[in-house]
Amino acid sequence: MITTCYSLGLGFFVLEALNVYEVSNVEQRNIWGDAMERTGFDLPKLALRTLLSVVAIGGVVAAVTAAHFSHTATSWSCLGSFAEGTTDLWLPIVVINACLALAATSFSYCGWFISRNVPQYRQKMSIYLAERVLSEKCCIDKCYRNVAFTAFGPWLLFGTWLTLAVSSDWVADSALNKYLYSVN
Repeated sequence: MITTCYSLGLGFFVLEALNVYEVSNVEQRNIWGDAMERTGFDLPKLALRTLLSVVAIGGVVAAVTAAHFSHTATSWSCLGSFAEGTTDLWLPIVVINACLALAATSFSYCGWFISRNVPQYRQKMSIYLAERVLSEKCCIDKCYRNVAFTAFGPWLLFGTWLTLAVSSDWVADSALNKYLYSVN
C-alpha cells in the first residue's frame, strides 16, 4: 500500500507537469473540463486523465506485488525485503517510479522551454487572458510557477520512497544489527 501511494504520488507529479506543459503550449487553461479551443471531445480531460492514471499505476504496482506476494511483506517491515532474491519484485517498481519521475521532469522542461524561448505562446495567452476574470488569470499563472516544483519534486519523492524502503529493510538485517551492537 505504501509503495502504491508513492507511485501514485509520482503519477500525479506527471499529470501536473503535463498540465504545466499544456498551459505553456496554450492547449488548455488549467481547469477540469475545457480545452483552449472547443473540440468534439466533451469528456473532462483532466478528470479522465486522473482516473486513468490511478487505475493504470495502481494496477501495475498491484500486479507486480501480487505476482511476488511472498516477498512483499515481512514480519518486520510492511515494505518487504530488499535482497538479491527479491530483485524481481523491486526492480520493476523502481523502474516504473524512475520512469514516472523522468516523465514529469521531461514535461516540466518542455513547458519551461516553451515559456522561456517561444514568446508567441505567452503572447497568445496574454491576449486570451486580457478579457478574463482575475481568478482565471491566477489559475493559469499558478501553472507557470509550478515548473520547478514539477521538475525536481518527483526526484525528491522517488528518493524519499527509495530510502524509506531500503532503510526499513536494513533494520532487520542481522549482519547490520550485529555490527551496530558490537560498536556500542
